[in-house]
Amino acid sequence: MHSLGAFRMTKQKKSQTYYITWMGPVLNALRALGGSASPRDVSGHIARTLHLPPEITDATLKSGANRFHNQVQWARQYLVWEGLLDDTTRGRWALGADPTWLENASGRRSSSPTGQFA
Repeated sequence: MHSLGAFRMTKQKKSQTYYITWMGPVLNALRALGGSASPRDVSGHIARTLHLPPEITDATLKSGANRFHNQVQWARQYLVWEGLLDDTTRGRWALGADPTWLENASGRRSSSPTGQFA
């Protein structure tokens, strides 16, 4: 038997970790945008590329902020903490200085500054 408290915790944890969904798309967007871009450009690129519906892109938090962009920002922050993105320029998101850690599904490593695979 599940308690209401357990349901709330599960729901809260799910929403708190939803940013993980956007970590790969953030990296892909930055690669596609030449290695760096503004936060809104990254969010916009993700929304267009993944054909996200307005139910996702237009939802708001209780504070009134855009939920999708907030989750994308959290994804970016965790990528920075992992050392995968550079955070030295305010208002600009950029791939890390050494993108050789990037691997595609076949295991090939990228050595280009933008993480593009040959």
